[in-house]
Order: sequence, then structure tokens, then C-alpha cells
Amino acid sequence: MLFGPSEECPGDVPDLQGVLEEALRSGNRLGIASALGRLEKAPVRVWARLLQKAFDRGQAAIVMDAMVPERLVDAMADGDFQLAQTWVEHSVKENQTLRLADFAFRLLRRSVEIDQMAAGGLYATLAHAIAFSHPETAILLAERRVPSVPDHWTIHVMKNRIVVGQILDRLPPDLRAIWVKHLDETDASSTLDPSAIEALIHRTREVLGSKSRAFSKLAQFGPAPLRHACDAEHQNRARLRSSLPHHRGPDRSPEPPAGFRMLPFLQVLISLLAIAGILFMLHLVARSEVQKLKEAYKPKGAVSMTDRKPGDLLPMAIRPLYAALGEKGMGALEEILEAVPNEERARTRRLLLLTRAQETDLSPTERDHLRDLARRSLDLGDQERIDRFLADALEVRRTGGGSE
Repeated sequence: MLFGPSEECPGDVPDLQGVLEEALRSGNRLGIASALGRLEKAPVRVWARLLQKAFDRGQAAIVMDAMVPERLVDAMADGDFQLAQTWVEHSVKENQTLRLADFAFRLLRRSVEIDQMAAGGLYATLAHAIAFSHPETAILLAERRVPSVPDHWTIHVMKNRIVVGQILDRLPPDLRAIWVKHLDETDASSTLDPSAIEALIHRTREVLGSKSRAFSKLAQFGPAPLRHACDAEHQNRARLRSSLPHHRGPDRSPEPPAGFRMLPFLQVLISLLAIAGILFMLHLVARSEVQKLKEAYKPKGAVSMTDRKPGDLLPMAIRPLYAALGEKGMGALEEILEAVPNEERARTRRLLLLTRAQETDLSPTERDHLRDLARRSLDLGDQERIDRFLADALEVRRTGGGSE
């Protein structure tokens, strides 16, 4: 039975179960799609159970077309997790990463409505699936799965995938898309040939720089030829580092005359004190910069009510770029970023957009432009932060904190 003894089919859709059952028996795709299309006004629990029924009867493709992600979250909020689990598992098999990331964003936005203990396994599955392409959203999901999912080996794999996703975030979008596509492939499904692998490694090496150890992480995933190529690149870099002058054997140069073998004790002490002083000053400067960044990007997204501008909290190297962005407008962002090295461009774009969203004097056009740029270049988690920053800045402006 579709409905339990204490649950009645709503009066306005009394024949839904019968219509769907007849369509499923006939196997007529149009009839099944039509029956599912009549569910728009049905209660969410009825909607979820009927779609699950069609899933169980082998009509996954039709169900996927009829699925409404927001109603799927409604079903979870109502305590029904079976359809969501089925839908996510099917989307993972189809490698529908963008669809899963969109669902994850909706789920996180409404997580307070959902039983976290019951949803823990689903959070972990989602985080694993989108870790390469949306690592920041995967981190938020992973934080919520802790109560109900133990730290067994699959969670360790998920965490490693998130680390790789953070590495890929440093690459240009087109290069990152290539890695994301191939890291989930198997030996049987791989479309990479040796020349393509060599070109991929070469271009990635140019972006990450000669000192990066990222290839040891990239070597954990993907088909065997790609893993072996990444591991070989990591080993080559390790050998190169070990061959540098400071890794060579003992110094074979002649010993100095006996009278010059030791510096006077006072001179050594002064040198040590000077070095300690320099290190202490560097520590203070670094701690100050970290504190500034923390204040700039507090999760609550509150706009500072002091006289300091959001741009004052950016690292010194980025401030001239931010000033140029203020003068030329959001449309000049990519032109401004041409002066930034490729490996730093994604990080710099993110800082500029997040900081600009906190300004209280943006026009409606600038705010819309900023949201559009965020949607095209930032993770879903950062898009949410942008929306929150803009809302907070607008509230400050309305209450007198900014000029009209």
C-alpha cells in the first residue's frame, strides 16, 4: 500500500496511485511522465512515495526528469529520506556533479529544518561526490555528517578528495575542468592517452610552480596511467629538491686556520639576539595580517561599523588592484587580474569579490554585476557569503551607516 492506515490520500488527488500503477504496468513512458506530472499539488510525502515507487519499478530516467530539488529538501524536512538517498545515488552514478552541488547548496541553506542525525550519511555521500569541483561546499557538508557517520576509510577518502579539490581551485577554470573530469574515471572509462597526460602534467606544473608538492595528492585518484604520471612527477620534483646545494653532502673545503675557527662568544650572542628579534617581529606582523583577514571574513558577514573600509583589511599587494576595481567598476575585473600570476588569479578574484560585496555604496547595477560574477567564478559557499555581505551592507546603508 502507498498510504498507511492513519494516512489518507488527499481528496483532490484520489486517483494518483491508480493512474501511476496503470501507467507503470503498461510501460508507456508518456503515460508515466503524465502521471508524475500531476503530482505538483500533492502533499510532499505523497509526491515522494509515488516517485520512489516509479524509481523502484525501473523508471529512473523519467523520475529524474520529474524531480524538483527543492521538493526533495521538503521531503527530507518532513522526515522522508528514502527518495533523496535514491536520487543522490543515481546522480552520483551519472556523474551529475553540478546537479549534486546545486542540491547540496539548497540542503545546507535549510539544514536547520532537517534531522541531522538521519541526514549524516547523505551529507557524506554528497561531500564525496562534489569534493573535486566544489571543495568549500563539501567542507560544509563534511562538518555536518560527523554525528552519525564514523570516521572509517571512506571518510578518509572524502577528506583527501576535498584536499585535491582545494588544489584544483588554484588552477584556471578550463584546466580545473579537465582534472575534475578525469580524476573520477577508471582504467576502463579513461579517455586519456599518454600524450594528453603529458600535456596535462606539463601545463599544471607551469601553474603550480616548481616547488609544489600537489602531485603527490593528485596521484591518489583517477585511472592508473594518470596516477602513475602524477607520482612520477612528484618523484622527479623530490629528486630535484634533494639535488639543490643545501642538500649536498658535507662541505669538503679546507678548514680555516686555527685562530679563526671560532668567533668570539659576544659576537655569536649578538648575532643570535638579532636573529631572534627579527623572527619575533615577523611573527607579530604575520599574526596581525591573519587577524585582519579573520575580521574581514567573519562567517556572520557583518559589515564593520568603524571608519575602516573593507579594502583596508586586504593584504598590501592586493590593495592597488582593489583601488583600481573601485575606479573602473566591476566590468574591469578580468582586465585588472591580467597583472596577477596565473597561480594566484583565482584566489585574488575571490578576495576582491568578497571584499567588494561589503562596501555600502554600491549601486543596484553594481550589486547585480557582482552577483553575476560570483555565480560564474566562485564556489556555491562563496556565492552565499556574497549574498549575505550585500544584504548586510544594504542594511547598514538603509539605517544610516552609509551614504545614499
